[in-house]
Amino acid sequence: MDCLGCGNHAGTLYEEKWYEMTWGRLIARCLSCSSWYNPHAKALSEYNKSVTSGEDGGESVDKPAKPPDLQSSWAQFEHVALGRYITNGSSGNMLDERERAEPGETSFKTKLYPLWSTEHDLADWGVGVGLYFQNLRMFAIICFVAGLISIPNMLFYASDYYGDFREVAHDTSQVCTGTRWVACPSCNLDDWDLGIKISGRSKDRYAVAKNDQDLKFLQKNDCQIGIQEGIIMLIAMVFIAIAVFAVGYRQRSVEVEYDEEQQTASDYSIQIDNPPHDSHDHKEWKEFFEDNFVDNKDKNVHVTCITVAVHNNELINKLVKRRKLLLQIENLVEEGKKFNAGDLEGAVAASLPVAGWKKLIFRAKDAQFIKENIEVITEEIKELQKKTYDVKKVFVTFEEEEMQRKVLKVLTVAKSKIFSNNIDAHSQHPQYLFRDKIVLGVQEPLEPSTIRWHNLNATILATVFQQLVTYLITFIAIGISASSVHYCIVSNDEPLLATYIMTLMNQIVPPLIAFFMKFESHLTEDSFQASHYFKICLFRWVNTAIILTATTPLTETLQKGPYLVETVYKLYYAEMTLVPVLNYLDIVGTVKRHLLGPRARNQVDMDFYFKGSSFYLADLY
Repeated sequence: MDCLGCGNHAGTLYEEKWYEMTWGRLIARCLSCSSWYNPHAKALSEYNKSVTSGEDGGESVDKPAKPPDLQSSWAQFEHVALGRYITNGSSGNMLDERERAEPGETSFKTKLYPLWSTEHDLADWGVGVGLYFQNLRMFAIICFVAGLISIPNMLFYASDYYGDFREVAHDTSQVCTGTRWVACPSCNLDDWDLGIKISGRSKDRYAVAKNDQDLKFLQKNDCQIGIQEGIIMLIAMVFIAIAVFAVGYRQRSVEVEYDEEQQTASDYSIQIDNPPHDSHDHKEWKEFFEDNFVDNKDKNVHVTCITVAVHNNELINKLVKRRKLLLQIENLVEEGKKFNAGDLEGAVAASLPVAGWKKLIFRAKDAQFIKENIEVITEEIKELQKKTYDVKKVFVTFEEEEMQRKVLKVLTVAKSKIFSNNIDAHSQHPQYLFRDKIVLGVQEPLEPSTIRWHNLNATILATVFQQLVTYLITFIAIGISASSVHYCIVSNDEPLLATYIMTLMNQIVPPLIAFFMKFESHLTEDSFQASHYFKICLFRWVNTAIILTATTPLTETLQKGPYLVETVYKLYYAEMTLVPVLNYLDIVGTVKRHLLGPRARNQVDMDFYFKGSSFYLADLY
């Protein structure tokens, strides 16, 4: 599919038809020949023609570099960033089991996952992802059944027995449309001023007689709820409580089921938490396990892999920083010239100058400055490589899962005996003592991808301080949201605007929290997600429920008009419309792929903009 016929749509590594591509990619293919959309279109077209005609054939050193190819980046986006499954001739039926394809799979025919994928399919991205969609379905069913239980109450609230002049939006709610004025001799204006401070609308419920200022009245809700409605409400609440408990109980068995469906490295490995600081030799660990442990068939275990994690955070951080600087200088290299990490002088000579306004506003650095920083960091890395680092953890991978389970079983002892190094824990099997004197603390490790390797050596003090800062930021966001909502509801009498502010804050603040969460140190991804989840829950509970309740006086809870029930109704409506639309549009991703990506200086920089949208399970929950 070449809309404009410029010849820039050469085949990629993946054999695919135009109807198997995303709409975004099809639009890009139609526009990629236009220079206003793709500034590299002309240069790429000329390069392709020269390659086809053989003008630049051979391995000449002066052969120009290939200009950034937009279609190559789109192919990477669809085959690496987005999830795909191996078709194997599958019809794509909802009941077909799908096997997730590896990113960039070329050996088998693959397709993008359809909208009707099941939680079993999505569990290929991790047990937590599968459980999320499982819970989502279960909670939808629970809410539906609870709604069915509440139908008698809904019919009662919609009847004339509860209130007059019912409206469609409130027909089945507890909004009380029947009110009457009653005498209140003990009431006075000073008492009612407290309500006015909370909401100016509350004064409408207080009045005095025109001819007698001592004759005072209050507006009273005249709706009555009987014992029957209370019992039905109680039944619905009890059902929800029991159902939620049942879902939590079932979740454990589903988690085991999903975990057993996937064979991962952790199923064959053990993690040693207290290795001696000088136990760097992997051969020593391999011999220890293969000589002293047997499986259930009395056959010596076989160790496949040993991973020794050392306290080298400083070295790792320097290597990461050096890599980032190399990417920066590569992005400055002029289009058409090649970048060689081993020739920094040549890279500086081939780099474009940095505009003064970028230096002033974004503190951008030129190629010479970056090169000097790289040279300094390289020398520091060489010095750090000479050091000997203490061993922090050791990961041992066995050939068979049965061997892993047997070793875990015989080495698992009470934590108190591990902390005190009580060698009597293995009195009957002294060969289980490492170096004949150390009681090893072992456990089944998490998946390698869930271990935050750069945080393994974080101190407790640093972790606590970092979390205090992120909690402070969360409370500041809560304060801003509360002030905005209070201003809209109380001062300006605009509940609809308040609901949209709450919805927008629910969309803006979680990514902000996620950004600051990057500075928190956590040993595992589970710990990181738990901390992230708690902060988001705290913000959204306060923002959605507590703020709304606090800005609504008790007298306005069931009142007809722009009060609590109508505000909650509009909040739900905003969440059901605004949030899905924003997620579907993926504004940030669209800007990157259609605006910033085509204007990237080189292929690496262009590919950087073609990434899938990140998500956090904590945010989804």
